[in-house]
Amino acid sequence: MAWAKKGAPDGALVVADAQTRGRGRFGREWVAPAGTSILASVILRPVLPVDKAPLVTLAFAAAVRDVLARQTGADVRVKWPNDVLCQGRKIAGILSETILSRDGISAMVIGFGINVNQSEGTTPGTSMHLVAGHPFGRGEVLKEVLGAGAAAVETLTTKGPEAVLDALRRHSSVLGQDVSLHLGERTVTGRAVDIDAEGRLVLDTPEGLYRAVAGEVSMREAEQ
Repeated sequence: MAWAKKGAPDGALVVADAQTRGRGRFGREWVAPAGTSILASVILRPVLPVDKAPLVTLAFAAAVRDVLARQTGADVRVKWPNDVLCQGRKIAGILSETILSRDGISAMVIGFGINVNQSEGTTPGTSMHLVAGHPFGRGEVLKEVLGAGAAAVETLTTKGPEAVLDALRRHSSVLGQDVSLHLGERTVTGRAVDIDAEGRLVLDTPEGLYRAVAGEVSMREAEQ
């Protein structure tokens, strides 16, 4: 974030080999031993209005999903808004932060972690190695993710949200499911029916449609 505020260019990248104090959503830690994961933050400067910032995160998540599905040959899905699951277990996560200016988005920092070569100890998550049965070159995976991410954000800015959201909906782990959306001390329950043009998760609840800007989703079947 500090580098972005100092004027780092679009596409500037920070990569770590290990992570001991990684920060995820809701202040959670993401710890990764050396040599096992892709741990990176990329600075983006999309030409988009402020209210489209959540769509950038979703576009990048969809790009990560596409790469991991191609590389592993497995069923990979996006759990709104920023987790990537393989065979129902977390394999990657994305966390974005936005710097605003008078004209809109000055910069976004997209931090992402991908479990690549862990062969054990990732419970309840998984890794590319565990899924495919062989190790992967982290540099090649990272290169493909960055290319796919850049293409997804370019599509978002030039063609609008539907081009990105269509693929995201097809590969969602939550749409069509009965879910609980946890919003701090409040929980909203309903069926996830859509991801709208603003990137919000739409729940069909007994009180009507609820459009979630943020929150943590869990499958209601898993809670019973």
